[in-house]
Amino acid sequence: MLFQTIVLVLSCSVVIIAAGKGPTGLPTYIKPCNANDPELNKCFAEHAKEAVPFLVKGDKKYNVHALDPLFLERVDLRPNNQIILKLQKVKILGLGGLKIKEANVDLKKRHIKLTMSVSKLDVFAQYNMSGQIRVIPIHGQGPMEIKFTDANLVYAFDYNLEVRKDSKTYLGDIKPSIDFQVKSAHFLFGNLFDGNKQISDSTHEVLNKNWQDVMNIFGDPIAECIQEIATTLIKALLYPVSFDKIFSTN
Repeated sequence: MLFQTIVLVLSCSVVIIAAGKGPTGLPTYIKPCNANDPELNKCFAEHAKEAVPFLVKGDKKYNVHALDPLFLERVDLRPNNQIILKLQKVKILGLGGLKIKEANVDLKKRHIKLTMSVSKLDVFAQYNMSGQIRVIPIHGQGPMEIKFTDANLVYAFDYNLEVRKDSKTYLGDIKPSIDFQVKSAHFLFGNLFDGNKQISDSTHEVLNKNWQDVMNIFGDPIAECIQEIATTLIKALLYPVSFDKIFSTN
């Protein structure tokens, strides 16, 4: 099977959508909300909650791969000119526990925001890293684990509407943004410093003691990857559907 690859220059290569044209209707597990509902935010949040288990399993009909575990071809993190962290064969566990906390939908301003949380996210990959973190020179390649605890995500996007050849109105270009915060993070890089255990142990102690500083460096590109995953899903599932099927007016 061929796969569509989406590349972020400074972030990641996301492959969660298989190539090929999918259905044009809304998936049965994604229910529309009435645009005039006074409790539109509640409706959108509840329907998003109901859709999560189906999205996590993947949907072959819509060419969407499973999200737990989520497999990525590669993730290249280049947050500054001091450090490069390249990941391959990335596996992410934990998105099955994603919780929708609230939604904010403003159809007049064409803005949608989802607040979410996940108690545990584990990232496994083969890494290649060189440069320095804070003032610590660091290099190595091998297996890697990153464990995030109590992650909070706020994904939002502004959107345009467009009229297509069938004279119906559809979701157009979207401009996404994301905020990604965690309660704690733990890093483990195998074969750091070519397997020098003494230097590796002391470096890991510093990294994990000062995990906030590490997240200050890598947090934005990690968030960009998550943002690209969410945006790719929206495009795959909602772009082919007329807007009145997503937010009805009757």
